[in-house]
Amino acid sequence: MARLYKQCRFFRKRKIEIARYGLRFLNNLDTTEAKETEREEIQDCEVPAPVSDILDLPGILDLDDFDPDPVFWKSLDFISGIP
Repeated sequence: MARLYKQCRFFRKRKIEIARYGLRFLNNLDTTEAKETEREEIQDCEVPAPVSDILDLPGILDLDDFDPDPVFWKSLDFISGIP
C-alpha cells in the first residue's frame, strides 16, 4: 500500500511538471528535463572573460602621455600649477 501511495505522489508531481512545461506526454517531459539539465551544465561551465580582455588595460594604464591642462592642477590647489 505504501508503494502505491509513493507512486501516486510521484505521478502527481510529474503531472504538475508536465503542465508547467505545457507538454502532453511523460516521455516529452523526460526529454525536456534532460535538455534543461544540459543547458544548466553548459551555463555552469562557461568561464567569464578576463577583465584584461574586456578593458584595454595597456591603454588605460599608459600615463606617459598624460598632460592635463595647467588649470586642472590649479584646481587641485597646487601653488606652482604643475607639481
